[in-house]
Amino acid sequence: MISIPGDFVPTVRPESEWKAYPEDSISYYIITELQGLDFGTLKSILGLDESELASKLAALADMGVIEPPPGYKVRDFAVRESLLPPLDSGDEILLNAEVDISPERREEIIRLHKVINSISSMDLFSLKTGYTTSEVTTAYKNLTKRFHPDRYYGKELGPYKTLLEEIFDVINKSYSDLLSGASSSPTPEQIAYQPTIQATAAQLMTPQSGRKSVREEIKSKISADSSTMAIASVSSRAVGSSKKIDKDTDSSETGESESPDHGLVRSNVRRRGLSLRDILSKAVAKNKEKADFHFYEGKKALNEGNYAAAASHFKVAMTFDQSNMEIRSAYEVAANKAGELSAQYYAQKAKLEWDLGHRDEAANFQMVAVELNRKEEYLLVAAEMLVELRRFAQAKELAEEAALQNPSGRGQLMLAKVYIAAEKYHRAVSTLEEYLRYHPDDSEAKLLLSVAKGNI
Repeated sequence: MISIPGDFVPTVRPESEWKAYPEDSISYYIITELQGLDFGTLKSILGLDESELASKLAALADMGVIEPPPGYKVRDFAVRESLLPPLDSGDEILLNAEVDISPERREEIIRLHKVINSISSMDLFSLKTGYTTSEVTTAYKNLTKRFHPDRYYGKELGPYKTLLEEIFDVINKSYSDLLSGASSSPTPEQIAYQPTIQATAAQLMTPQSGRKSVREEIKSKISADSSTMAIASVSSRAVGSSKKIDKDTDSSETGESESPDHGLVRSNVRRRGLSLRDILSKAVAKNKEKADFHFYEGKKALNEGNYAAAASHFKVAMTFDQSNMEIRSAYEVAANKAGELSAQYYAQKAKLEWDLGHRDEAANFQMVAVELNRKEEYLLVAAEMLVELRRFAQAKELAEEAALQNPSGRGQLMLAKVYIAAEKYHRAVSTLEEYLRYHPDDSEAKLLLSVAKGNI
């Protein structure tokens, strides 16, 4: 989480410098209605905790919409970050792999690879309807500079080599598909209605051909969608913060003074003919509707066996109805199933890489499978790979975990193999003798015991 001082005031940059437009209502509201308020005041008014608001501001900074918070380094992702899934615990192994790629680029590669087979070609190339051949070519060159494996020639890529190759295969296919549907020149709609990032601020702010300016469209969107105003209570915490603003009376009626910041918010609310109480009640109803919708879609995906989609829907539903235990339980079931499938995928990739002789990459993929699903089978395979790579400490930990999971299983045998490979023969002998008490007919264990005793 980035740390933002309470007195930091987000400064909106000229729209001609924006790399993308915000897509969520909270961000729209911050840049159109709450300009000039500091971080602490925004946190209180919006009912968000510090990490949530910091993430929103960081995303706006990445899009070039606001000046970056102090100490924050803007992330330059080739594909719009809102389209990429977040990292999870299973990605830690890849993130920490010993490769010659910057941490920021590692994150981008991992997150894009997760959706590379489901993201649309237009989203991958950041194109709008009516795109031209020139725009496709420019986008392709930019993606090539970022994701072509040869871009990292001579560098240690480890498991990222496979990820980059798979990403670039899709980029190439998308390039061909997009070229076949591109026009050679901008359409009239593009010229009249779709100002690009390179357009001047004056063009963006001036209505064209009877169409509203970008800023006017943003404000219309907010006014038309009551859920946008409901950002004042994304959660019940907003109810507490709302006490700072008189719900139904003006400060002139009570004789009490009110801060200029809260007065600004109240005037914005009253200009729309809404009281804060109206907003809060509509927010609750709207959030319930959204939670029900995503819960329904999640159950449908779960019945179809699409566990990743189900988990995604349930997770969204949980954000709108955090106290609903039925949704939380369904999410855990779907997430576990999705984890199992992901683990199978990485285990298969590990076997393929191992068979091809790419031992380090295979071990890294198998460790990802272990992080996603720590069942005995994956632990033993990973331990065996690590022994081959002479990474005995890691192999020992995995073998011991497998032995604890299943005392009568093959974890003890794997542990003995680790000891023999590490030339710790006395430990190997005692481990194998204990194992043979329960498996007296195991020929492999007997052979290993004779090898261990022969080296003492």
